[in-house]
Amino acid sequence: MPSRLLDLLDREQSARARAGRWVAAADLPAALTAADGHLREVNGAMEERLGPGSGDIAAYLAGAYEVDDSLIYRMATVARRRGLSIATVAARIGANPTQTVAVRSHEAGLLIWTLPEPSELCIGATADADDTARGLRNLAQHHSGFPGRADMIRLALDGVPTALMHLDLDGRVLWANALCREMIGGMPVPGIELSQIVESLGRPVEAFLAEASADPRGRREMVRLRGASGDTFLHIVLTRSVFEQDDILVGVLSDASEIRSLEDKFAQSQKMEAIGKLAGGVAHDFNNVLTAISGHSDLLLLGKDALHPDYSDLMQIRQNTHRAAALVRQLLAFSRKQTLTPKLLSVQDVVSDSLYLLNRLIGEKVTLIVEHGAERGFVRADQQQLEQALMNLVVNARDAMPGGGIVTIATRVLSVSAEAPVQGINVPEGDYVEISVSDSGTGIDPAVIDRVFEPFFTTKPQGEGTGLGLPTVYGIIKQSGGFVFVENRPEGGACFRILLPQTAAGTPDHATEASAEATERQDLTGHGTVLLVEDEDPVRSFASRALRLRGYHVLEASSAEDALKIVTTAETVIDVLVSDVIMPGMDGPTFAAEARKMRPGLRVVFISGYAEDSFRRHLLDHDFLFLPKPFSLTDLTVKVKDALGRSN
Repeated sequence: MPSRLLDLLDREQSARARAGRWVAAADLPAALTAADGHLREVNGAMEERLGPGSGDIAAYLAGAYEVDDSLIYRMATVARRRGLSIATVAARIGANPTQTVAVRSHEAGLLIWTLPEPSELCIGATADADDTARGLRNLAQHHSGFPGRADMIRLALDGVPTALMHLDLDGRVLWANALCREMIGGMPVPGIELSQIVESLGRPVEAFLAEASADPRGRREMVRLRGASGDTFLHIVLTRSVFEQDDILVGVLSDASEIRSLEDKFAQSQKMEAIGKLAGGVAHDFNNVLTAISGHSDLLLLGKDALHPDYSDLMQIRQNTHRAAALVRQLLAFSRKQTLTPKLLSVQDVVSDSLYLLNRLIGEKVTLIVEHGAERGFVRADQQQLEQALMNLVVNARDAMPGGGIVTIATRVLSVSAEAPVQGINVPEGDYVEISVSDSGTGIDPAVIDRVFEPFFTTKPQGEGTGLGLPTVYGIIKQSGGFVFVENRPEGGACFRILLPQTAAGTPDHATEASAEATERQDLTGHGTVLLVEDEDPVRSFASRALRLRGYHVLEASSAEDALKIVTTAETVIDVLVSDVIMPGMDGPTFAAEARKMRPGLRVVFISGYAEDSFRRHLLDHDFLFLPKPFSLTDLTVKVKDALGRSN
């Protein structure tokens, strides 16, 4: 007989002897079979349970349990492929209704079959992950000293519904179960470092590993998966443990992408709120500066015609002041502190009235389509600001299609029957008018779509765009009580949707304001005493000079406290109070309320760089006029004359 064949037979006999010794010494029912299922060895515990063993394993077990040849074949096949197979079968005899059957592959094609008690191995339809792990540890204890025990435990843990990973103390991956492999995108290369699979946020992975190794309580960290198509975040808990007499780190992983997304949205909303407050504060202070520049240029223009050598320079100052004021209005729109003049509007009419301007803005390469729903929608909003929002969205759509395309504006009335979340925002129940602006471009990169309403964020090349167009839309719509959403369309391109609360139909309001030229021809002179309260010296200087030039007697105060002293002087006549809203110390509305206690019926004009509704809702007395900054000489004198015309 050739020596190679002798060696093979010797190895088979040695393997059978080792397996036979283990089966005989096992403290649970065990049997050894050949690859075809023929019984080779049956230990005393198995004979006590099922009687003397002979024939094949299927027939032997079938006397007490609901098994057949196909089940035994499937278990043997799985065991040969994966090392271990476990099944729960119905019992024909005994107190327990079910029985766990386990089969383990061995050398030389041999199979070892065992019958663990349910209390020793808690694996079933209702068992949770902890029960499963506890049961597998019990099974491992029964197999103590048997070759491949660690592999068997890990193989059994492969199917538990928790992502598990074993690492050495240096962070090299030793093993990962099926759910973990699926979560990290495939089987990790043995010995690969954890830092090559994930990256920690804000500190090295090595620091996390060192802390987990030193802390018996373990450590938790949020990490980002490397090489993922998008941002995939994982929570990983590392705990030091002992496995097969080796110190290891056991990692439990869970998908944290949704949690991270919610955290990012909350942080973004906090950042937007902070930037909004900053923008509002900057705009308020800048409005004071613009009021002074615009006002003093108006004073210098008095009595000068177009032939005067300084006229063109003064007009340049005035025009650039208006441009700066428009930029400030964008900041205020974003911070939702702009001055709005809401009135009843037909959304269809607003869109139709804007078409001429919009067609000129989009150019010849882009086609503008308008689609109105069957039902007319009415809202209460500021027409100029709504038109501004519509224009910004159309221009944004045009810029997304440099080669040309189609921009579609659609309006419709819709009802929300219950508070429904849309893109994480709860839209209250009610009727809404929707204005959607969509384009046929390539859409918005999903990586940045959540940032499009962020101030100063833009995807345009450097030097093109201010990054305030879409934030301005967001501010206008939110201040109007509505919602704005953005999404990529399945057919291509992006779509911005505006939802505004519907108002009962009525006769839409129309602007009745006179033109600037007609206003200039009005008689703006007047008589009476004006108490001017303004803490900004340049604004107060311009306003007092403007009113005096129109014939008014002006009393000045730089604070509410100083103005209150004037009011308390009985012999002082005051016809109109002109007061800033925001001042150090006592604010304007509080001062006005105190002044009216002493002088009932006092006419009041508030001036402010903030929106009127930002303070009106906090007042009990709404009997006042409002003048937003920056204002011109004419604006101020018209407002004071209107106040004087009011009855006490």
